[in-house]
Amino acid sequence: MGHLGALLRAFFTALSGDDEPAGARGMRLFKANLTPQQLEQYEQLGYFELIGGDTGRRYRIRRGTTMNIDEVDDNGKLIQKWCFVPAGNLVAGDIYLAQKIALELFETEARIIANAFPADAPGVRYYLGR
Repeated sequence: MGHLGALLRAFFTALSGDDEPAGARGMRLFKANLTPQQLEQYEQLGYFELIGGDTGRRYRIRRGTTMNIDEVDDNGKLIQKWCFVPAGNLVAGDIYLAQKIALELFETEARIIANAFPADAPGVRYYLGR
């Protein structure tokens, strides 16, 4: 099966014309859509901040693909945690980009479908760096 798997992988890679793994492709696309400040935050701190397009609220999207959205006040204090992900088996970069776009362009709708968790909910950690 190993040889057949390698042949199938080579076949599909040839069809797509791209041998870059999906995870790397997703992260490249995600990072290309960050502002220089957001990219620096993500690279150095493991999260980036954005402003909600409808309310002007501040959010941090952290590494990790569940419960990775923090709503923070102007001092960076955690107000509430949010969780929503697009349907499908997507790589992390695709999820982060979808979350960013949703909050910037469709914040109200994203909050309606998101799961909300209080800042002090048991089992919820606040990310303070890497």
